[in-house]
Amino acid sequence: MTAPNDNARQSAFYASPIPQFLDTDEATVLGHLAGGSGLTIDGAQTEAWKEQVRVLKRTLPGVDGSLFLHALRGDRDGQHAVAVHDQWRICFRFVDGDAYDVDFCDYH
Repeated sequence: MTAPNDNARQSAFYASPIPQFLDTDEATVLGHLAGGSGLTIDGAQTEAWKEQVRVLKRTLPGVDGSLFLHALRGDRDGQHAVAVHDQWRICFRFVDGDAYDVDFCDYH
C-alpha cells in the first residue's frame, strides 16, 4: 500500500548528454518523463512537456554538457530547472512555448 505522502517524494525528470537529447525523438523523451515518475500525468502536463522539449531542442544545439530537466515543487512549484554545474540550475517557467522568470540559481 502506498502512503498518502509518497507522491510528494516522486518527481518527473529526464537526464542525458545534450547531444544525445538532441538526437532523441520527442516521444522517447516524454516516455522517460512520464514513465519514470510513477505519477498520474494529465494531458496539460504532457502538452507542457512537449513544448519544453521543442524549446530546448531549438536552443541547445552547439551547447556541450548534460541536460537534467526536472519539475520543481514547494515555493518553486510551476517552475522547471535544467542542471548546469554542481548545485547550479537555470530555473524558469514555460508559458505558451516561451521561458519566463529565468533565473540562474542555487536553490538547494
